[in-house]
Amino acid sequence: MSGSVASALALVILFLMAIMATVQGQHLLQSIHAPDSFIDKIKLSRNSLVMVARTSRRDSSSFYIYERLTPTANFTLGQTVITTPEDSYEEFGYEVTDYGELFIAVNKIKGEPPHISRTPLFLYYLKSSSSGIWEQKSIIPIKIGTSKVVYWKFSFNGEWLAVTQAGGDYSTNPCYISVYHRSGPEITLKQEMSNLGNCSTPFHVQVSDKYLILADSSFHSSSYSGVVHGYERSDVSQAFKPKDQLYVYSSTILYGQNVGLDGETLAVSWSSRISDGRSGVDIYQRSFGSWSQKERLIATDYGFAFMRDEVALQSNNLLVQASRDSRENEPVVPLFQKSSFAWKNTETIAGNGKGVSAREFALSVHGGVMVVSLYARDENDMINVYSLPSV
Repeated sequence: MSGSVASALALVILFLMAIMATVQGQHLLQSIHAPDSFIDKIKLSRNSLVMVARTSRRDSSSFYIYERLTPTANFTLGQTVITTPEDSYEEFGYEVTDYGELFIAVNKIKGEPPHISRTPLFLYYLKSSSSGIWEQKSIIPIKIGTSKVVYWKFSFNGEWLAVTQAGGDYSTNPCYISVYHRSGPEITLKQEMSNLGNCSTPFHVQVSDKYLILADSSFHSSSYSGVVHGYERSDVSQAFKPKDQLYVYSSTILYGQNVGLDGETLAVSWSSRISDGRSGVDIYQRSFGSWSQKERLIATDYGFAFMRDEVALQSNNLLVQASRDSRENEPVVPLFQKSSFAWKNTETIAGNGKGVSAREFALSVHGGVMVVSLYARDENDMINVYSLPSV
């Protein structure tokens, strides 16, 4: 091969590599380094991104609100709405809505070990239409339904708030679920449930205007492990009524690790109880008054050996926690998108191999954008903001 031909070929190869690099990186819109060392959670609404980050000693957490003026602009840090030092508060969740509302769930702590009392509260913030400042409007006490509240999970869709509680002791503490209705800054208790047996950890929960989904992965019977309870809201009584139970007849599958709900679509994650690497997500669709399984996404079919319990579902886009091997040595975030009535793994987000990985991450997807937090070994965690690929 002559020198001129070899040079031309090398230029072509470099040109093609540049095109491939552009294609592979075209969805990354922005990288944000956390103000504190560790990112615990992130939630995304229309033009707001709320991050919970902890200090390097993990002794306090702060809520940072990033905002953008338009759906195509970058997120910039707007304000810090609350800091929860360990000696006065414990943070355990939050939701942000498209309507400038933020709910933060905290435990208010009193006393010294071993005589510590915890009082659960919801802090309600509303973004001022004139100043753009997020202002605290109310502090809402949450009813304690178990003798010893240790763990909480909740879901809030802007109107309905569902809270699950557990006491950490399976033998003595019944599972307790409370449902609240929000009108303005006020929240009213509408429904309580404690007839689903005992639990040591709270149910994963998702609520919408029509449905309440409770996932109990700690449930065990002789024929299956883990169950998902489906409720539908009555137009007459406004109460959520039991309608479905979803489970898999298998002694090796732990069902209901987590759930995602978007409209009439439900995602249920599951994992293997034995070391075979099998895990995945089942996709259900609401049909004729019940949830009908439409597809099973098994991690190993896509080159993933392990899927953890975090899922984020919105508008036919599904993000899940996964790993390249069963020991979670190479965490990744696969994106599944629905196209032509089938779900496909269209993209997989991973670290850069230089001390940055998805080992400690949260994820959220909303309105054509997805965000994934990445663990950075030698610096603060960071968030990558991606545009969703078209399918």
